[in-house]
Amino acid sequence: MKNSVGINALSVHRNNKLIADAEKNQLIEGIEKVGFFSGADLFRRNILELPKMLGELFPKVGLVLLAGSSDTGKSIFARDLILSLVLNKNEFIGFSFSEQLSRKAIIVCTEDDDLAISYLIRKQLKNQPEDLIIRSLESLYFIFDADNLIGKLENILVCQQIDIIKIDTLGDLVNDIKDNGEVRHVLSSMKRLATTYQCLILLMHHTNKRTESLIPNKSNVQGAGGLEQKCRLVLELRNDVFDGNLKHLSVLKGNYLGLEFKGSSFVLECDPLTLTFSNTGRRVLFDDLIHSRDSHVSESKKVLQNYDAIDKDLLKVLLKSIFVKFGNGLLRSQLKPLLAEGLRNSFDLDQSPGMNKVSDLITRLQIDKILSNPEEESLRGKAAIINLNPDTELN
Repeated sequence: MKNSVGINALSVHRNNKLIADAEKNQLIEGIEKVGFFSGADLFRRNILELPKMLGELFPKVGLVLLAGSSDTGKSIFARDLILSLVLNKNEFIGFSFSEQLSRKAIIVCTEDDDLAISYLIRKQLKNQPEDLIIRSLESLYFIFDADNLIGKLENILVCQQIDIIKIDTLGDLVNDIKDNGEVRHVLSSMKRLATTYQCLILLMHHTNKRTESLIPNKSNVQGAGGLEQKCRLVLELRNDVFDGNLKHLSVLKGNYLGLEFKGSSFVLECDPLTLTFSNTGRRVLFDDLIHSRDSHVSESKKVLQNYDAIDKDLLKVLLKSIFVKFGNGLLRSQLKPLLAEGLRNSFDLDQSPGMNKVSDLITRLQIDKILSNPEEESLRGKAAIINLNPDTELN
């Protein structure tokens, strides 16, 4: 009798434990569905490295921001990436595609229409066999109307395993790109899609004006701070100063990237005929991007590095125009700003030359007898006027 009672008690205990375990599992599943996970569950997943889509550069899941000015070719770059993916290529710009990919993608176009995209993808695929193109493009979907975009994307994602969604451009999805609350709301919806359906969303965006003269930095990205904070990876694409076919791809933020990806750009080449990108294998330090740009600006704007090299006939013409307009006989303090402004206009400088350099130039012109020298006549103060020598003639 005692054994029977003991067995029944043990059976009840086991049943209660099974029920408790089942309820616990149901509770855990319910918690996970609403976004809560236990630390033990996360640890038991045994994830030793984060899943990647393209080499170590692009993650498999999350938000990536690609920024640049309007003429850098960032849309062409992103489209070339996606076409390489659906064409089942092994790599893009020297980084290998992951083997665990469905090779399907979505492109959302808010700037180009279907006619423009039809032309552009044909140009980018001109060297590919047509049967391969048709077969591959069945895995690429386009959306040209951004109204109810999240709903449209989810309708595709529930029935298709998509690797990457390109949004071109992010600015068209918000009323005010500087409104941090609105930006974070839109990006939160995008992040939910990426996490739920295990895909990458590539957001195309603009940098602030004139930031190509600055060192690549995430602060160059246009809009609210919440923009880059929500993205795991932020990239910038900018033109090379000297070669229009070269582009610099820079990592501005990479939460899970090593230092070897940061601080220097990847130098890419864009084929102007096929609009496809390749990696030159070169890297350029961010500081050198600015130094080379400054050097180029000096050359293109003819910034005066050596005042001795200025053509004397040009100076004579410039001085004659000054003295005709303001009268012969100017104080050095009067002549300096007039000559500086004349040099700026003649050489298309960014700003007028420094007064010390202009004063030195006036002294040399006096030595060359192009301008009179009051000191030779022992004149001082207000009487120390400078004239254009009457015998100054153009050669």
